[in-house]
Amino acid sequence: MIAVIADDFTGAAELAGIGLRYRLSVQLFTEEVERTDAELIVVSTNSRSLNRAEALLVTHKAMEALMALKPKFIYKKTDSVLRGHVVDELKEQMQLQEFDKALFLPANPSLGRTIVNGNYYINNVLIHETSFAIDPEFAVTDSAVKSMLRANDDRDVFVLKHTSELPSKGIVVSEVESKADIEAWLKKIDTGFLIAGAGDCFETLLEKLGCQKRTVENVALLQPHLYVSGTSFNKSVQLIKEIENKSAVVHYLSSAIMQEQDDEQWYQQIALSIQQKQKAVIAIDEAVTQSISISALALRTVMAKAVKKVVETNNIHEVLIEGGSTAAAILAEMNLHEFVPANEFSRGVIRMKSNDLFVTVKPGSYELSQQIKDLYL
Repeated sequence: MIAVIADDFTGAAELAGIGLRYRLSVQLFTEEVERTDAELIVVSTNSRSLNRAEALLVTHKAMEALMALKPKFIYKKTDSVLRGHVVDELKEQMQLQEFDKALFLPANPSLGRTIVNGNYYINNVLIHETSFAIDPEFAVTDSAVKSMLRANDDRDVFVLKHTSELPSKGIVVSEVESKADIEAWLKKIDTGFLIAGAGDCFETLLEKLGCQKRTVENVALLQPHLYVSGTSFNKSVQLIKEIENKSAVVHYLSSAIMQEQDDEQWYQQIALSIQQKQKAVIAIDEAVTQSISISALALRTVMAKAVKKVVETNNIHEVLIEGGSTAAAILAEMNLHEFVPANEFSRGVIRMKSNDLFVTVKPGSYELSQQIKDLYL
């Protein structure tokens, strides 16, 4: 059995989907980890959105639960663009597992995310010049990797090429431009390293273990279905506008809902979309959020409560959620904590079942699969 500990829900789902693609039986947990026969166990701590002390506490508890299951290894899944308490959580896991060295491969070259000469690039553009510069919680103002990690003064963090000599201890952040670089890094290290990183590294690890891919299957979503967008990334915002222009199924959170007031007219409009079109979209209008000055945490909370009410009152069978923090808040509000991955529509777009509900999640910055776009455009 292999274990993964991830710092947010969509990242956990992404690796669960990769495991599914490589023919592993998979279970994903957000709270208590139960003993299971699954070949891959994935735990989401949702620590990225917590303060440092809380993040380390939930990481510690999740690690203790996973270590008790005695997996072959525990892979640490971080955000590929280094948001959250990455170095602190890595050091916590290293201490618990008694590692003094870690190989950290956060780059995803298959998605155009690379680390070259100490800097992070998105499709050959420095990351601080992309949409990540306006992330509401982790705005990137400097593309230097050590700066992004808030580790400029940390002598135990090294950004190196795979041709470099390895230090005797510490965290090695790997420069990567291609999958070949990832393969070279994994060949370079021994079993004395904790391995951490993003999806491309995990996929390469599974291939190294001899896992074989399965073919992708087309799956028809159940009706009615609900699409929830909780991200500010440009492509996602633009897609919502395209859907809005094509059909009257987009419903932005009203100012009343955001201020935790009842808004029956808003709920009735969504119910009408579901009755007439068998689908609806709930999204965020940034102009409204700015006018009432609501925090990201408060916005996730009101969004979660609204989505729960819509799902429960409209016999929703399928929910699609964009954004890891938004997904975690909604699923916690609905008291859903254990998931069995069913389908990988595309990289990071993962459909899972929990109780009688199918939930598809994706990171805000990832591309939505064409199959789902076609349902709305």
